Amino acid sequence: FTCYATTFCDSYFSRPFLFLPGVRMSTFRSPVFHFPEHPQTIRQISSEFVDAPVVLEQACHLPIASGGDPVIGRAPALQNAFVATGHSCWGILNAPATGVAIAEMIVDGKSSSVDVSAFDPSKFM
Repeated sequence: FTCYATTFCDSYFSRPFLFLPGVRMSTFRSPVFHFPEHPQTIRQISSEFVDAPVVLEQACHLPIASGGDPVIGRAPALQNAFVATGHSCWGILNAPATGVAIAEMIVDGKSSSVDVSAFDPSKFM
């Protein structure tokens, strides 16, 4: 399942292995990531994993804003700058519509194909 730093979890994936992305971090540590609490979290999900070895640990960060909505539109206080981010794991699926919306904003000054007003970057500033 996927958990975001904003404390909500919304996705379950059926796979032949346990894939537990989105471990919450209070600070961004670089270049090495290690989460000793991660195996314990997995063991609490199912007793099947109590003795299971950790085969691979890696860190990936999902682009996501607070609340889980993407951020799409003209960047506040900047001329000719646009933002299209925060799609989480749905970026590839939403990229075509987001691309059309941003292109229309650049060319026409507004998006006419997709209503992106709910994703206005000024809400996050």
